[in-house]
Amino acid sequence: MKKRDEVLIHLDTGGVGQAAIHLALYEGCEVITIVGTLKKRQFIRKTFPLILNDHIGNSRDTSFEQMIFLIKIHDEHEPWGLPILAYPQFFCEFHQSYIILGGLGGFGLKLADWLILRGAKNLLLISGIGLRNVISVQG
Repeated sequence: MKKRDEVLIHLDTGGVGQAAIHLALYEGCEVITIVGTLKKRQFIRKTFPLILNDHIGNSRDTSFEQMIFLIKIHDEHEPWGLPILAYPQFFCEFHQSYIILGGLGGFGLKLADWLILRGAKNLLLISGIGLRNVISVQG
């Protein structure tokens, strides 16, 4: 993210969305945001006066569709330096350690299996209860 980039932030006015807006504005970006209600729109206008009124779309009406032209996906004069994967993929860093809290329950064991299939080598499965049942062990 750099100065004058256009950043689309779809938020529910929660802490993560507000933090994203703060960071983008701090970096000098032009923020475009999508909200779901008039009340949230008013909150954004009051909290972030640097965001232009026409840069706040409503996902519940056609204003969102009318804003799409503002979103710059590709600039012909600045070609992309890296290819973008059509399907997001996740790979683990083999030299990192991954901690799974509640790791001996059914979900924790499935998550451990998923991480191993993606290259994780060091897993720490932490549980205050231990193995819960045979189904957890057998997966």
